[in-house]
Amino acid sequence: ATDEADNTNSTTTLTITVDDLNPRVTQQNSNATNNNITRSTDSILISVNATDLNIANVTVNGTFMALNAGLWEYSFTNLTSIGCSSSGACILNFTANDTVGNLNTTESITITIDDDAPAVIDGWVNDSYIGPSQFINITVNATDVGAAGITGKNVSVNGQPMTAIGSGIYY
Repeated sequence: ATDEADNTNSTTTLTITVDDLNPRVTQQNSNATNNNITRSTDSILISVNATDLNIANVTVNGTFMALNAGLWEYSFTNLTSIGCSSSGACILNFTANDTVGNLNTTESITITIDDDAPAVIDGWVNDSYIGPSQFINITVNATDVGAAGITGKNVSVNGQPMTAIGSGIYY
């Protein structure tokens, strides 16, 4: 630039970086046990890895996550607070935003919420009258309307475990 007195400045160079790359969200993790099956009232810690040179924030279902030791985390004390129902699949969507407004393609993790207790819907015995040293076979049909089902869980009668013999049927 030159002024009216013919003074000229030296050339100044500015570097401008064009950021047209979207951030990436990877490694979505939760501390929900049993294949991400939990109750709606359980405390859940969710963490993700977001990569970009200029990450501004990361959200899960619109709620801001906190950066902790390189991971973005959020601890839920009640999943219904972010729109999850008390039973069924809850999809957690993660969005990363960088300082120039680039957004990632939404990544997600599904957590299954099961607040419904299993039930024994019917049962029968092999004989109504037995002697003191005889065994009795008790068969029950157990079901769970919740998302978790009863697979791998225990059915017991007076504290004694029963053996699964079919889909929800124990003896």
